[in-house]
Order: sequence, then structure tokens, then C-alpha cells
Amino acid sequence: MPFPFLGLAICAVCGWGCKKVHDIYKQNQKSKREKYSIKSKNIDQENKKIEDFQAEKNDWKKKYEEIEEKEKKKEQEVRDIKEELKDPNLDSKKRGELEEQLASIITSQEDYKNEKKKIFDKIKGLDDNIKNSQNIISNTLSNLDEKHWIKEFLTLENALIVAGCYVLWQLIKEEKR
Repeated sequence: MPFPFLGLAICAVCGWGCKKVHDIYKQNQKSKREKYSIKSKNIDQENKKIEDFQAEKNDWKKKYEEIEEKEKKKEQEVRDIKEELKDPNLDSKKRGELEEQLASIITSQEDYKNEKKKIFDKIKGLDDNIKNSQNIISNTLSNLDEKHWIKEFLTLENALIVAGCYVLWQLIKEEKR
């Protein structure tokens, strides 16, 4: 007589265990979808940041190139003035004006160099920001599947259920003898 009761108990425990596994799996799938959604949003945000950084970097590169062109023009002016200053027939008034002009141009060249250095530092900072965003994206993509649902199933409660099923199975086996 105890056999039907044990069989019923085993069926109930196994059914409950199967339901538990199903629920954990279903919850894990929902959690995965939510994680993927959040990670997808993070990746989209980082891609947007990269686009913004790249656009800003291009603007700074254009400014850098404009300053380089101005600097080259000033270098040419310096060469021209130095050639004029080599003329021995130049009167002192004209020589003074050329020397003032030369000093002014050299000062503006220093300003251009300082401005180019600042712009170069900004471009370098933007490159660093782009690399950081790319690292965030690659790290996000590399850890998409952190846990498997089986790991979530292996809890103390579920281990006790399995042990209970094993004990019941042993009892049934002994009763049949």
C-alpha cells in the first residue's frame, strides 16, 4: 500500500522540480532580454559619443590646418622681409619699419605655435575619448552571456529536492525487494 503513496509523492516532487526549472529558465530569458536591451542602449550611446567626438575632432583638425596655412604665410613674409633687410641701399626709416614688422610677425608665429599646441592637445584628448568609448563597447560585447541558466538552478533548495528524490527512489527500490 505505501507504494502508490510513494509514487504519488515522487511524481509531485518531480513535477514541482520541473516547474521550478521551467520558471527559472523563463525568468532567466526575461532577464537576458532586459540585459541585452540595456547593453544595446549603452552601445548605441557610446556609438553616438564616438560620432560626436569624431565630428568635433574633424572641426579641430580644420582649425589646425588653417593655422598651419597662416603660419606658412607668415614664414614666407619673414623670408621676404629678411631679403629686403639684406639690401644695403635701404634707408634707416624703412629698415626700422621692416624690423618692427619682422618682430610683429615673429610674435604672431609664436602665438600660432601655442594655438596649434592647444588644438593638438584637444585632438589628442578627443582621440582618447574615442578609444575609451570603443573599449566600453568591446567590453560590453565581450560579457553579454555572463551566466547560464543551469548555474541559477544549482541552488541549495534545488539540491535538497534532488536529494529528496534520490532518497524516495532508494526507498521505493528497497520496498520492491
